Amino acid sequence: MKTANGAWYRFKIPLDEYNRAVNGISDFRSIRFMRMLMTQFTQKTTLRFATFDLVRNQWRRLTKNTPMGCTGDLVVDAVNIEEHKDRLPFKYDIPLGIQRERITSSTFQDVFQNEQSLSLKYSNLSDGCDLKVYKSLDLDLRVFKNVQMFVHAEELDSTQISGQVPNGAVKLFMRFGSDFDNNYYEYEVPLVESKDPSLTGDAYKEELWRGENEVNFALEDFTNLKIERNNVNPDPTIPYEKIVNVVINGVSVERVFRIKGNPTLGYVRNVLIGLRNPTNDDFVSSYNGEVWVNELRLVGLEEKGGVAGLARLDADLADFGSVGVSGTYSSIGWGAIDQKLDDRSKEAITQMDFSTTLQLGKFFGTNSKVQIPFYYQYSQTVHKPRFDALDLDLLLKEKLRSISDSHARDSVKEQSQDFSSLSQISFTNVRKEKSGTGPSMPWDISNFTTSYSYSKSTIHNEVVQLDELDQHRGSLDYTYSINSKPIQPLKNLSKSKWLMWLTELNFNPIPNSFTFGTVMDRKFGERSYRFSDPIYKTWFNKRFTWERSYTLRWDFTKSIKFTFNALNNAVIDEPDEYVSRQPLVPIDKKVRNDSIWSNIKKFGRTKDYTHQIRVSYALPFKNFPILDWIRTDLSVDANYGWKAASINTDSLGNVIQNGQTRQISADLDFTRLYGKIPLLAKINKPGGTTSAKRDGRAPIKPGANDPGNKKEPKDTKNQKDKKDVKGNKDTQEPVITPPDSTSNKDVKGNINQKDTKSKVKTQPKDKESKAKDKKKNASKPVNPVLKAILRPIMSIRKLRVNYGETVSTTIPGFTPQSRLLGLSSGFGAPGWDFIAGIQPKINRRAEEKTGDWLANAQSRSWITTNAFQNSPILQSSMKNLDGKLTLEPFTDFKIDVDASRNVSNNFSEFFKTYTKGANTINDIDRRSPREIGSFSMSYLSIPTLFRDDSTQLADLFHKFENNRAIISRQRGVDVHETDGSQYAKGFGRQQQDILVPAFLSAYTNKSPENFELTDMFKWVPRPNWTLNYNGLSKLPFLKDLFSNIRISHGYKNTLSVNSFESDLSYTDYDSTTMSIIGQQNQRNLDTISHNYYSRFLLPSIVIEESFSPLIGIDIKTKNDMNISFSYTKKRSLQMGFISYELAETRSTTLDFGFDWKMKNVRIGFLPGFNSAANKKKQVAKRRRKIQCEER
Repeated sequence: MKTANGAWYRFKIPLDEYNRAVNGISDFRSIRFMRMLMTQFTQKTTLRFATFDLVRNQWRRLTKNTPMGCTGDLVVDAVNIEEHKDRLPFKYDIPLGIQRERITSSTFQDVFQNEQSLSLKYSNLSDGCDLKVYKSLDLDLRVFKNVQMFVHAEELDSTQISGQVPNGAVKLFMRFGSDFDNNYYEYEVPLVESKDPSLTGDAYKEELWRGENEVNFALEDFTNLKIERNNVNPDPTIPYEKIVNVVINGVSVERVFRIKGNPTLGYVRNVLIGLRNPTNDDFVSSYNGEVWVNELRLVGLEEKGGVAGLARLDADLADFGSVGVSGTYSSIGWGAIDQKLDDRSKEAITQMDFSTTLQLGKFFGTNSKVQIPFYYQYSQTVHKPRFDALDLDLLLKEKLRSISDSHARDSVKEQSQDFSSLSQISFTNVRKEKSGTGPSMPWDISNFTTSYSYSKSTIHNEVVQLDELDQHRGSLDYTYSINSKPIQPLKNLSKSKWLMWLTELNFNPIPNSFTFGTVMDRKFGERSYRFSDPIYKTWFNKRFTWERSYTLRWDFTKSIKFTFNALNNAVIDEPDEYVSRQPLVPIDKKVRNDSIWSNIKKFGRTKDYTHQIRVSYALPFKNFPILDWIRTDLSVDANYGWKAASINTDSLGNVIQNGQTRQISADLDFTRLYGKIPLLAKINKPGGTTSAKRDGRAPIKPGANDPGNKKEPKDTKNQKDKKDVKGNKDTQEPVITPPDSTSNKDVKGNINQKDTKSKVKTQPKDKESKAKDKKKNASKPVNPVLKAILRPIMSIRKLRVNYGETVSTTIPGFTPQSRLLGLSSGFGAPGWDFIAGIQPKINRRAEEKTGDWLANAQSRSWITTNAFQNSPILQSSMKNLDGKLTLEPFTDFKIDVDASRNVSNNFSEFFKTYTKGANTINDIDRRSPREIGSFSMSYLSIPTLFRDDSTQLADLFHKFENNRAIISRQRGVDVHETDGSQYAKGFGRQQQDILVPAFLSAYTNKSPENFELTDMFKWVPRPNWTLNYNGLSKLPFLKDLFSNIRISHGYKNTLSVNSFESDLSYTDYDSTTMSIIGQQNQRNLDTISHNYYSRFLLPSIVIEESFSPLIGIDIKTKNDMNISFSYTKKRSLQMGFISYELAETRSTTLDFGFDWKMKNVRIGFLPGFNSAANKKKQVAKRRRKIQCEER
């Protein structure tokens, strides 16, 4: 565009038409910059950018399937009223009746949108050719009535009208469908060129957007054309067209409707606009011009609504059962009030349901104890669509009306419906309950329960001709329990508690309970598709399973308990329904049934077998009076599993697995042990030695018998009438009321008084006297000095120790089949020990085959010889040890000391069976043994925790460095090749077995000469502890002010190796000499670092240490004020053996907290309203220091 001051150039650069791709860039998803280069300019030039935009056009040119010889060009652009209002020869203006809309914005007021149109500039549009653009979308046009669009056409010359393009020579066409070539509707309009650009006002708009070019048609015309085409039944691959003449502005113009294939307005994926130069139209063979299209829109809506309703009836038949009937209906057009028209229902849905629950056992009478719960249900759902299922834009009723053949009409109606039904009948838990009070016997019918269910579902729709699924499920359960008590043959031997270990000997000769269950489940489904080859249109879904479960519970003694659970899943194989599919020959029903019954008699083909065994034993310490303060429990859980290989790859072998979990726990209650000694029991008795009591007796309250009471004493005669002898509440000693209660003598009675009447009434029996004397002695206070000496000796209060070990093994390629208890026929494979969970010996060295389970299994032909068996052997082990010791040196002062260690190890190895030499002897080739695991234990490294300044930390790290040489000389001899004479051969400064003890000895402040160099996975865990004291608030001068004062202290330290794995370069076996070698062997020497390989590679060792808190004080006052203070110190050490870096993180935290709850706070503007208010404040100061050292 040229102006008086220069020219404006518009450049359009298609991104997909690049000249070359540099450095292999393949797409536009990672564009980081754009550059424009200007070359070959001969003089200074000034350029100004009006706009620089990335433009995405939704309308794209369609270039495929272009006829031969068509070389026309099409430029897709946009014209708008802001930029092209002065365009020549026709300036841009909006169509008549269209208004520009305002932009809704708070920044600018009364700003109108830039109304624009799509411009199609065509050149060299030759005879018989077309140019097209398209837009991808996903629309359902069935709820709309019409399509409209304004069209403008002119010659390509921008300065004058030459008349080179006659009216109707170029035609605009539109296509709607799922594709552009085979399934579409087409609408064609002959274009009339605009001639007079000098008009103004509405006349100019009418000339610009001529009515003869306007696209305006009803979508119903397309569907009517399809019905007409279908009735004529031509070849759908040939376009079928219909020419219609319409009158516009008093002139008859031609419109053409076409259809090809089977398009539908219900699923329109593309809209296409094209320009066409018809073949042999007696005009010039090639044209140039420009066409604008604007306001492509859908006009008119189908707004017909719908109705819906539901009904339900429930009836109770007393205690016999219940019946329920329900139904729902929704018509076409039904939907929620806020739904769009396109979202409303396009089908009529009818649903009905009938169900009943009955207790058929009522027919046998109440006394029969027969229970037969019965359930029946039938439900049906029918979807009747508005449109045909295959022609989504044709009304079903119109399509049915157009079909004259009644059989074909019924077929189309049935095909269009989506029908589903479900019928079900079941008898659940049918049984006869036990009658009478006699003991249950194994053969009683009440031990049996049975269930049966049958269901059938039916489906058919436009795709599936028939889909039926029948399912039969039946079960039988047997449960027999014996409420028997263990036999104690020596029960009456003695009643002495010292012989309880003998009198409590017991055994149980019969199991406590036995349970058996079997479930047979058969599914048979048949599905037939429409419009497919009869050979492949019908498919079957069959599965017949048989599940058997067993449970045995047997308490051999009161302390030894045994439980066994087993589950077997089997498959009843069924033959194919067709003997042959080419030709289609179904199987004879008798042959099929005979095959099924034959497999049932064999108990099916086992797919999966598992069992679990549990044995627990509580050691009978309670039967030994001197040891009843000890409690120890032992338990062993074992499991075994056999899983069958796929029937198509059974040569790869099955998979067997077993495992064991062994646990032992011990609880030692020392308080109960101390209680066996009377003196220690008196000291431990809470409140038993307080000074508030007088010689073990409760203080005498002022009263009638109190010598210090100045008032008249009470009448002792009346008291004597009630009870002459009164027992002291605490000591239960006899107290005799003297006749003269006013005397100042001791009110304590004397059993040796001469008053025979009182003596007779108060004289106890010998046993009672001894018991009372014993209680009297027990009530005497303990000497405070003796108590102060003995109480700390009894500091140990409780000790708990737990140890658990879990092991498992998985072996693939196991060929024997599972029979009884998962063993093979003959009870040989895989062995009684294996099914009991005992771990097989899998040698870690492949060369060692003595006692190796895998080698023994291979020699017995238990292992597959298939070379495609690629699953590894897996063995895992996890050991956990933890203990807790509770100390209480004196009352309210408690110390908990705990320790723990956890080690896990997983071993895997691949193997294959091969033929050895020229002989047919099979051997096993074992490859890639690998161990991985983790380790953690409680640890102790306090000596270096408080070294905080930089100098101390540097000295500590230097000590770590120096320890390496000391430990290296301890472990090896000779001289290291690269690290000098300070280090022994193979144990250099970065050798892992040197770094670990050097690091730990330095940061625990231990001498490297005395540091343990054994396997760290076997170290004894170190103690951690927590301390709490709550006794300060009980002191006389503090108890009136504070309700509780707690002082706390705690230390926790964990040494952990998050993961470790075996070094594949390490070996402890020399295959040439057939002998075991150690680490210090030339075969284990790294030729690069000149260090010995370690058996395990440790990525890092982490020590997490903290005083949480070092000191903590929590105070609660009598008026609900809480004050807390804590000082915490933490340290984290991470020694990496890959980067050879030591990272140390230290932190110190000082916390102060305050919390005050004020009760009954009056709120002035709410009279009569009292509430509570909380004031909280938390202050914390933290300091963190991170230091990394690398060597």
